[in-house]
Amino acid sequence: AAVAAVERDVADGRLPRNASLHGREKKAEASRELYAACKACRACDRCGAAARKLRRDGAAKLFAQPLSAKAAARDRALGVKKQRAAASPLDDDSDSSDASSEGEPDERELFVTAEEARAQLRLLWKADGAACDGLLGACVCRPGGTDGAEKFFLDVVAVPAPRFRPAQTVGGTLAEHPQNTVLSKALILNRELRKLGSGDDAAADQVKLL
Repeated sequence: AAVAAVERDVADGRLPRNASLHGREKKAEASRELYAACKACRACDRCGAAARKLRRDGAAKLFAQPLSAKAAARDRALGVKKQRAAASPLDDDSDSSDASSEGEPDERELFVTAEEARAQLRLLWKADGAACDGLLGACVCRPGGTDGAEKFFLDVVAVPAPRFRPAQTVGGTLAEHPQNTVLSKALILNRELRKLGSGDDAAADQVKLL
């Protein structure tokens, strides 16, 4: 009801769409309180599962840090089984046989894929989209929706026309434009991921080796 009232006031012009200085300060204060509360959370209030810390590597990689021995033992005692928000083609029973050589999943660092991060954010927005939109930029919120999580991900990348990325001469040698090199790598990786998603066992084995 409160969100609907705000939407009506914005539509009628009684409430400005852009937040005031006071509103921006209060939003930043609320964001700091939320992030501090998230960092202080040690376990899930519902199932009791221990929370993993995240480590950022560069600008596009996230790793879930391993649990402490005490936290891992507590999860096992509670019978907590970690589940992925997004299904992965690499999730099969064959990986369980290799767990002894590589360590238990709770005892090693795990790479968080883009699809897993997107699926978790979608669930977060579905649970409380109004609060997430309010804290992360939107003045008019749509509770219950998952569209807000899509702002963090790109499915289509704009590429300059070929005439704007011609070959270059470097040290007397004709070389490919750097953007062409990056684009070629992106196309190759995209093709490999499509093979992996289609159930191609050979492609899956190759990606595992990488």
